[in-house]
Amino acid sequence: MNNTLKFISLALFAAGLSACQNMPQSYNGNSGYQVESQTNNSAIISYTLAVHANQNPNPTKLQNVCKRVLGPNQNYKIDILSSNEIINPANQPQSTGVKIGHSNTSFGLSSPSNDGSAVRNAMQMHPSTLTVVRYRCS
Repeated sequence: MNNTLKFISLALFAAGLSACQNMPQSYNGNSGYQVESQTNNSAIISYTLAVHANQNPNPTKLQNVCKRVLGPNQNYKIDILSSNEIINPANQPQSTGVKIGHSNTSFGLSSPSNDGSAVRNAMQMHPSTLTVVRYRCS
């Protein structure tokens, strides 16, 4: 019984994670969608995704954005207008630290183990490029 409960919990957790992958998010400065123009029955959308330019974007993601913008009651025809690759803004060095005179000083905590920086670097990995897909839903 206990193992069955653990298995069901794990399955529900995995299903929840996979459902979140197809839920559209509005643009946050790095990725997401923006509505460029909209009428009652169509919209032009710019969607920034972490896919390579030579890969097709996930049609389910594009369709879900259309449903969020135009209404969930139907499936929409998707016409891709353009697809461009851009440098990921999350990989740009950010100004951290305190400006003291003409120097930039930063303070941080470190652990005595050597694995700390490797783990920190692994958690901050982002794709080097993003793809901006402009498309029309109608």
